[in-house]
Amino acid sequence: EGLDRAEHMSSSSLPLRDWEEAMILYELSIGRLIKFLNATKGSYKKGGSSSSEGGAAISRDVVAERVRAALTEAEELKGRIREAKAAEEEEKKAKAAAAK
Repeated sequence: EGLDRAEHMSSSSLPLRDWEEAMILYELSIGRLIKFLNATKGSYKKGGSSSSEGGAAISRDVVAERVRAALTEAEELKGRIREAKAAEEEEKKAKAAAAK
């Protein structure tokens, strides 16, 4: 759920503040999924699954693939945040220069 929310918040039409919040959600969600992967390492064979709290089966392979995809999405978002902040800084400098 956290990754889905982060994906939505990282929409290019939303403000930088939402992108930064999305980045935090990505970090927290990815961290939780990695903890799950580490905790279940060796508890079942590749391609196997484990029951979650709700009783639904969770495949480690599916979780690992979701983590890889989320890491890629988070890196792309990090780049967009960096570019947006640089553009904001340039705009501030231009306004300051125009005010002189």
